[in-house]
Amino acid sequence: DPRLGTVADLSGLIASLHDAGISLCVDFVLNHTSNDHEWAEAARAGSDYHRDLYITFPDRTEPDAYEATLPEIFPDMSPGNFTWIEPMERWVWTTFREFQWDLNWANPDVMVEVCELAFHLANLGVDILRLDAIAFTWKRMGTNCQNQPEAHLVAQALRAVLAMAAPATI
Repeated sequence: DPRLGTVADLSGLIASLHDAGISLCVDFVLNHTSNDHEWAEAARAGSDYHRDLYITFPDRTEPDAYEATLPEIFPDMSPGNFTWIEPMERWVWTTFREFQWDLNWANPDVMVEVCELAFHLANLGVDILRLDAIAFTWKRMGTNCQNQPEAHLVAQALRAVLAMAAPATI
């Protein structure tokens, strides 16, 4: 969001922090993106590649089956876990809010894309990536879709890749 500054502004902030002996920790959200993220916009515009970065369904059959065991995280603000997206004619998994689209970690392209983002932040000088909402990354029918074994593998894989490519980033 340009109102918050540019990448150059962030780089300057990071340099100032480092000069003062301060490390920068940022939240790195792994479960979802905003519905106005460039991937979501491309998905709405018809890109199959970008649509497949998210968990979507053409009808309510699977969402209803998942809903049988899913809790509602914010039932008063955002009941249910799926949102109908008219331009896509699909239901998108939205665990937290209707504007937060869950990523499809069963698609290996998600790991590649997320690693590229992590590398970008590391190359800017971000010292610590706090993995936010990671417990929700893996979906399994018949469970509450939280803390599945694969969610831990996602964290381990991301840590291993960062240890090789950006060892100074925690």
